[in-house]
Amino acid sequence: FTLHFLMHPSPLFLCGVARSGTTYLLTLLNAAATIHLTYESRLIREGIGLAQNLPPHPSKARFARFVDELVAGEAENVRNMALIATLRRHQEPLYRAWQQNPVYGDWMKSVYALAYPQKPIWGDKLIRVEQVAWLRQVWPSARLLILYRDPRAVAASQKSMWQSRNEVIAGYWNTHLNLSRELLAEMGEQGLAIHYEQLLLEPETTLARILHFVEPGLEQEKDTLLQAHPPKVESLTKWRQQLTTADVRQVEGYCF
Repeated sequence: FTLHFLMHPSPLFLCGVARSGTTYLLTLLNAAATIHLTYESRLIREGIGLAQNLPPHPSKARFARFVDELVAGEAENVRNMALIATLRRHQEPLYRAWQQNPVYGDWMKSVYALAYPQKPIWGDKLIRVEQVAWLRQVWPSARLLILYRDPRAVAASQKSMWQSRNEVIAGYWNTHLNLSRELLAEMGEQGLAIHYEQLLLEPETTLARILHFVEPGLEQEKDTLLQAHPPKVESLTKWRQQLTTADVRQVEGYCF
């Protein structure tokens, strides 16, 4: 059972702080013919821990309980319904895959191959950059795409959604910046950093660079993707109307 060989050997992980534009970039990437990244999947985040308790050759009943645990963790995420449906409908082939190769990293490729056929470039939009270090232990060849955004825009968006405090927003923005820079330095050509502002102001050249990083040749799809999902340039300056002068000074004091 070799479904995992149909998938790209190196998963792609997309990461940024909350409200930094990662969902827009995810939409662009998933519109490509050969890419599907899931949305903050617990199969990626928590499934690794569950798999550590699964023996190399479990009974079908024990494997079914493992799958039930995965489904229960993922069930709240309606954006990843194909993963849930795959786990429920294809337990037999997934059981055979585990029996033949009880390695969670390869097994997840089989899950994605069944869930998203004809989409061999796979991965996930992560919640936090802190997850990357231990994900690389499972997938050492993983690629990382980091998206940065002006902290004032991040603050305005987070405050409007969750009434977050400036010091909390700016504090984690700095944490994300420092950790991601360390990771990118370690990963070399396996990592790429992009600014959300670049993507909106220079969409053709920036998206071409991203797509080439994901898979050389994909940059030919950039025009089609941007026509389907054009950038909203007006979002770049919304923070000027949303933040008070005191907010701006406080965020700038923390981040610049």
